[in-house]
Amino acid sequence: TETIIVEIDYCVLIQSYCQRMAYLLGIDIGTTTVKTVLVNAVGFKVVEERSTPIGDHLKSSIPNACELSASAILVAVERCASGHSRAALQHVRSIGVCGQMHGCVLWNDGQPFLRGGNLRADEPGSCGVLITWQDKRCSEGFLASLPPTITSVPVSAGYGCATLAWLQQYSPDDLARYNRAGTIMDLLVWSLCGELKMSEQNATSWGYYDPVCKKWEVST
Repeated sequence: TETIIVEIDYCVLIQSYCQRMAYLLGIDIGTTTVKTVLVNAVGFKVVEERSTPIGDHLKSSIPNACELSASAILVAVERCASGHSRAALQHVRSIGVCGQMHGCVLWNDGQPFLRGGNLRADEPGSCGVLITWQDKRCSEGFLASLPPTITSVPVSAGYGCATLAWLQQYSPDDLARYNRAGTIMDLLVWSLCGELKMSEQNATSWGYYDPVCKKWEVST
């Protein structure tokens, strides 16, 4: 009887098992709903999908304003993501974030939004409201008073830089309360990683950003 010895590379087997157990978590912050998806890192097969409503727009005394609670959005993200299988969440390798563009939210970098594994931005003064892309507080007359941009992307109402210019002129005290600004995606990434890095796509959507030279129009 011939004996056949088969050598098994356990390192390869363990690596293969770990790859099959690795997941990617996608987070989409929409205007009305937060959606999350778990994707297998090998083959990119969708494993789970969930969605959570954000809530109604806030009432504002500012004409034509369109605002959402940034704190409520972070809570919705946490609630939506935590609804996935706990076993799968333990094997998440990377997180991707996308969502509504143009909008602007202010916050303070000294506030820990990730506390005890929970996303929170409910402490007084920690975070402003999300002024969404649907906001129309910037009238045509106000937009015409802004410096012209050197890019082909015109600055419109609801764009982050136009909103900041409006706040500087009409609500400087509110603007002075915070030291960081970005899209709602930037706030979430900062909350999770402690870094503020706006993507070129979002920067372009804010206005006064040159996507060719990859820099802000600081002189403007």
